[in-house]
Amino acid sequence: MSPPATAQLLDSLFSFLEPEKLDALAKETGFIQRKRLLTASDFLSLLLQVHGNLTDATLQELCTKLLFEQDIGITRSALDKKFTMNAVDFLHRLVDELFLSEQELEPVRHILATEWPFTSLRLLDATKASVPDYLKPRAQKTHQTSVKIQYEFDYLTGRFTFFYLDLTNTNDAVIGKKRVPFLEEHELCLQDMGYFSYETLKNIHNHDSYFLTKFRSDAYLGYQNPFPAHHPDGRVVQNSRYQKIDLVGLCRNLPPGEVLELENVYFGDKAHFPARCILYSRNAEQKEQRLGRIDRRATKSGKKPKPQVRDLAGITGYMTNLPEHVSAEQVVELYRLRWQIELNFKALKSFLKIDHFKLVK
Repeated sequence: MSPPATAQLLDSLFSFLEPEKLDALAKETGFIQRKRLLTASDFLSLLLQVHGNLTDATLQELCTKLLFEQDIGITRSALDKKFTMNAVDFLHRLVDELFLSEQELEPVRHILATEWPFTSLRLLDATKASVPDYLKPRAQKTHQTSVKIQYEFDYLTGRFTFFYLDLTNTNDAVIGKKRVPFLEEHELCLQDMGYFSYETLKNIHNHDSYFLTKFRSDAYLGYQNPFPAHHPDGRVVQNSRYQKIDLVGLCRNLPPGEVLELENVYFGDKAHFPARCILYSRNAEQKEQRLGRIDRRATKSGKKPKPQVRDLAGITGYMTNLPEHVSAEQVVELYRLRWQIELNFKALKSFLKIDHFKLVK
């Protein structure tokens, strides 16, 4: 994105930070109930000017900064009274409004965006921020020692598409359903197995959008049986409608690096959901690494893994409804873009220090 285009986008986005709009939002949240010396805009400027290290400054230092940099004289007691739950609500609403403002912009798209059948590539994942062990005794009174951050963005534009702060550590698959109603046509949802749900995948498909996900090694894959059994009255015997695919036997001699697509596959022993099935064979080193992860999980949970899970440790399976002109090799490459969201999380923790905690009064 060119500097002029970037500046134009920022001008449109941060026009929302005009003092009149901030004051109106502060009144809606109860942060400011009547005209005060310290306005909502002044308060926000104070927060931004300490570069994210608000807890490093004393109240006296903050008062001094207000006096010399913003020409506002205020006592420590008066400033202390500004840090309330209403202030938190104000900041929450501000983030929400900025998020909504961003959605209305027309961002510059990725140079490769026109080569694909999808209009956006939505990457979804979660990260967790927890109070460190040495601070947990202090945090017990709040009954909240961790938060899970569900975050999704469009890789083609860099725009936020979904954000959810989970205080109860809800299952990822449950959270993944929440953003489906907001999908537009021909968007691609790329997610890991934590969000796997046949119901969600069907809903994405019904929204005329696309999904790309891995599936578990012990997942049921079947073909439609051309010769099912029948009851005496002519009705088809339900458990004979599909034949299970022997993935272990099928992949036994698959060479490393090989990509194999199975046709007319149905997923789930009850769902029988039709989708493209693509198998990728990993090398010996990658297989050993996955076996190590399987063994560690088994030791931690105390549950012995299924033989099929170990037998398919060198195979990665992908499930998608992308059209067939997107080749199997391209599907594998597309899924590798999921790591872009891991880089975003790393940036959030390294530069914004979202997992940083400090004791204050």
